[in-house]
Parts: sequence; structure tokens; C-alpha cells
Amino acid sequence: MRLAVLTFVLALASWSSAQEVPNFLKDLNEADFGSLKTQAEQGDPEAQFEVALAYAYGSPVPRNDLSASQWMTKSAAAGFPSAMANLGLMYQEGRGVAMDHKLAMEWMRKAADQRNPDGEFYLAHTYEEGIGVPRDAGKAVEWYKHALDDGNIPVSVNLGLMYLQGDGVPKDAREAVRLFRVGAEAGLAKAQTNLGRMYYDGNGVEQDYSKAIMWLTRAADQGAAVAQSNMAVIYLEGRGVLRDPVEAYKWFLLAREEDHSAERAVSVLNRELNTAQQREGERRAQVWLRAHNVYSNSLADEILSAVEESQSRDSKKPAENVNSFPAPQPH
Repeated sequence: MRLAVLTFVLALASWSSAQEVPNFLKDLNEADFGSLKTQAEQGDPEAQFEVALAYAYGSPVPRNDLSASQWMTKSAAAGFPSAMANLGLMYQEGRGVAMDHKLAMEWMRKAADQRNPDGEFYLAHTYEEGIGVPRDAGKAVEWYKHALDDGNIPVSVNLGLMYLQGDGVPKDAREAVRLFRVGAEAGLAKAQTNLGRMYYDGNGVEQDYSKAIMWLTRAADQGAAVAQSNMAVIYLEGRGVLRDPVEAYKWFLLAREEDHSAERAVSVLNRELNTAQQREGERRAQVWLRAHNVYSNSLADEILSAVEESQSRDSKKPAENVNSFPAPQPH
């Protein structure tokens, strides 16, 4: 079974429901928001920007895209670069305003021209994807480089991919490794996943299974589904570790909510592993979930329920040998 596909696409850093609410908003209560809004009404552009974000994320006030766009416009018009960048994104997404790719580019470029790393990132992503403009990988690389130079570390993932594929630049796996390492050492799970795969494949770097496992484990322990799937396949193949399909089953269980290939692998292993092996994999997944304080999602509920059910059922019959099975071959 081949390793799962690398995660290369960096999600656009907007205020989508999938993105975590910024810490300053988490700590903001309604009284604090009232004070912040007073500052915004008095013309403070940074306060206007933060009020816009509060409405955009819906914290600590109900989400209101129209109010978010109005406050973002005030802040951007006052020259606040982060507001310019995010207003451009709002026009690109049609969030709180009518979609307008021309205005989106204008505001993003105004922010980027002031060396705002978000503006540079949004502009690079726009060129990379060809959103409202002809796709231009060369310009995307240029703006990603500016964003990275100005402190936007996550773009190292996107830029590394472009060097790996030779998209907008000559193909250079070594430079891709260097860029993935920048993000990996900063703790970014996607960069850690990619760097682990580069070590596993010996692509742009000397093949080193121990380093591959180290970086993939760091990403997997952050909940990165592709890294978890890759760890599963490593244990199935037994490269750099003792072969352990039960451990593979554990990682596939953890990954399957977000990785469809993991879901398919679980189905195959359910046919290959005996009951005791499946229960042991579920138990290991439960241990991981508890150790990483994951209790509230549907995957955790499903695994915990399966473990409890199996414990009740298995207490009534003789135990099976966990290691007595032929090598499973998922496809």
C-alpha cells in the first residue's frame, strides 16, 4: 500500500468556519467588546479592524458579515494594512460585499505594497489559483517569497510545493526540502508532513526513515490526517519500525474522519484483522485521543463507544492472539 498523498495545499487564511478563532477574540467578553467598539467609533483603525474580525468570526458577538465588511472598510480606508488585505479577501469571496475581483486585487496589492505579509500571501494565492485573474505561477512565487521574507512562515508550504513541482520556478527538490523545513521547525503540521515524506522517499535529501518517522509523528500528533495515514502505512510496510498492522489500524482510525483513503483502509483491515486485533487498535486509538485531549468530536465518540462495546463483548469469550494473522494487503 502506498503512502497517502502529501498535503501540499495551504488553506487560505481567512475567517472561514473551519479556521480557529484568534486568541484575542477568545479572551474578549461582551464588556471588552463594547470598549473596543467605542475605540473603533472614535476612529482607531486597529480597533476598527478587530471589531470587523469579531463580527466576521462571530465572537464574542453574533456573526454579521455586513457589519464585518463595514468596519473592515473603515479601517482599510484609514490605511491599516491588515484591514486592506482582509477587505480584499472579502471582495474576492463576496463576503459582506458584492464579489468584485478587481477591487479584491486593488486592496490586496495596497496591503502587499506596504509589505503586509497577509496581503502578500493573498495576492500570491490569487495568482497561483487564477482567481479573477489569469493564473501566473511566476508572480505567485514572487509574492510567496515576499510573504515569507516578511514573516508569513506558513507560505513556506505553498512555496515548497511549487519548487517540488517546478511550478513557476525550475524544479528543485532540495529547495523544497529547505522550505518545508522552515515550516516544520516552526511547528506547522503540513510542513512536517511534507518534510517527513521527503525523507521517506529520499527526495531532495538522503533517505532516512528515522527522520521521516520523527517529522510525520510530530504532524500526526497534531491531528494531521494525512500524516496519520502515512504513519499507518509505515507500520504496515515496516520500514524504519517493526511491522505492526494493529498500530497501522490505530492510525487509520484516527485519520479516517478527514482522509477518505484512511476510511477505505479501515474497511479493508476490518476484513483482514481478527476481532482481538481490531479491539486492540481501537484501544490504542482511545489512548491517543485521551492523551491529546480529544473528546468531543464524532470520531472520538465512535471509537470510545466501540471500545466500550468490545470490552463488554470480549469479556464473555476467550481472548484471541493479537499477532496471529497473515499480512494484510489493503488497496
